[in-house]
Amino acid sequence: MVILMTSLLPPSRQKRLGGTFVSRLCNAAALTWGANCGRVVAVCFERRGAFVELWDVYDSNREKVGKTAVRGQGLEAGEYHVVVHIWLVNSEGNFLIQKRAASVEAAPNIWATTGGSALAGENSAAACARELYEEIGVRADMGKARLAFTEKRADCFCDIWIIRQSINIEDCKLQVEEVSEVKWASPGEIRFMIAQGTFWGYRYIEGLFSLVQADESESRPRKRSGFNS
Repeated sequence: MVILMTSLLPPSRQKRLGGTFVSRLCNAAALTWGANCGRVVAVCFERRGAFVELWDVYDSNREKVGKTAVRGQGLEAGEYHVVVHIWLVNSEGNFLIQKRAASVEAAPNIWATTGGSALAGENSAAACARELYEEIGVRADMGKARLAFTEKRADCFCDIWIIRQSINIEDCKLQVEEVSEVKWASPGEIRFMIAQGTFWGYRYIEGLFSLVQADESESRPRKRSGFNS
């Protein structure tokens, strides 16, 4: 096993490891932590020419246990890692969704939101910004982001983020290995897609829609009450 600081790899080496993914990971990390962050972003290693992710391992109280795990090898009982789901919401209350590439192993050609696992050394917010840039080329406005809620699952803490940010679809730069298409969709359209089996059935989706709707209601100017003199 050879530990790699990914930004130190020469271009030819990045190409052999899968240059598009490696370079976008470094760029996304630099966007999140600053120009030098690629030198410390976690954290991955080479195995037979493949680029592999490392995760920080947490206990049931979300405390780091002081070790990392390799993606795809599974965690031991009582161990967890951090996953992020990122929901971009525009000024019209629509959600930015993405269609998973036909070549991905899990749920190919299914529409979903942007998401992924936090890498070793990342916190949830950093993973949120990196995944959004890495998969669809969007620079997250974390000043307009909030952690809506967290689901504790069998082997992960799943953080659901809402970011109030309007973007032009034409400005997205897709990671073609993962994403084939993006579009804005209303809650009604997403419900229809779930019913048709073309959108991932997030079990929290109605709770998410309710939170976004409540946020919109609170942000609207309130009518003044009372009598005119």
